[in-house]
Amino acid sequence: MVSSPHEAMHRIFQEYPGLFSRVSEVLGVDIPPPTSATTLPTDLTEARPVERRVDTLLRIETEHDGPFVLAIEAQGKKDPRKTASWPYIADPIVELTAQGLGNRPAAQQWRNLVAVDTSFYKSFMSEEIRDEGRAEGRAEGILLVLEARGIDLPDETREKITSCDDPQLLRQWLSRAATAATIEEVFTGE
Repeated sequence: MVSSPHEAMHRIFQEYPGLFSRVSEVLGVDIPPPTSATTLPTDLTEARPVERRVDTLLRIETEHDGPFVLAIEAQGKKDPRKTASWPYIADPIVELTAQGLGNRPAAQQWRNLVAVDTSFYKSFMSEEIRDEGRAEGRAEGILLVLEARGIDLPDETREKITSCDDPQLLRQWLSRAATAATIEEVFTGE
């Protein structure tokens, strides 16, 4: 529920966005000093009548690191319902942030921050995280089957299996590992 302290906190950050550079030290997230900040509309409602609002949405300009969007949501107390609602509310921001980070080092940190239980949640990023988990599971399965069958695994082969992120290829290897007499037979046809 909106209260005076809630609104005051947001007004402070809207008026003095440079405070985020200091707050970032406490949060452990590097936010460069802004050169300017623009308060953006906080209504994230879709064309379908689904209301999505954040408390404050700022577009921060920086001198050397380019612009970024910062969504601020304040909670006066723990609310267990937020765990389920935040991924849905934040979906556009989460996805745009992930796309904007690309292959930068911060991309993995972002993925770790948003990798909560998303079993109920459908989005590009959540599906990608699930696919990575499936690939890791299949790779572990291949190694386990080969080790249980007594097939020697050189380090380079182990690396080839664990670094593969193609779910279909891993599935083929796992199927072959169940019957292969040698490690070469697992990789037949490549």
